[in-house]
Amino acid sequence: MSKNIQLTLTDSQYETLLKKAGSFSIQQYLIKKEFPNHEFSHWFNEITGLIEKLPPDTNFSLKTLLSVNWETIPKGVRLSIGKQFLKEVNEGSIRAVKYVKKDSANTTIYKKTL
Repeated sequence: MSKNIQLTLTDSQYETLLKKAGSFSIQQYLIKKEFPNHEFSHWFNEITGLIEKLPPDTNFSLKTLLSVNWETIPKGVRLSIGKQFLKEVNEGSIRAVKYVKKDSANTTIYKKTL
């Protein structure tokens, strides 16, 4: 079971966390920092490792990349991974991948470029 927490920060504290989080949301940054073995970190690292093994010009979705493991990942974690991955692709943090399109099932399709 998940628990929600609420934090009240000063403007200065918020800006500091925002800078430290980089391309991650503050929530993802705090979880990643405090719980490095959290499912989000594990699967995000797994995805980047699998992408390195793909040949150039290969189209993929995160779901097809993780194949049988996809349904075992909690839905909230899958959504966070997808959102963060797209954000990093769009910002150029993940250089070897480009956004292609959303398919008819609203799945994001990417292409490995290098």
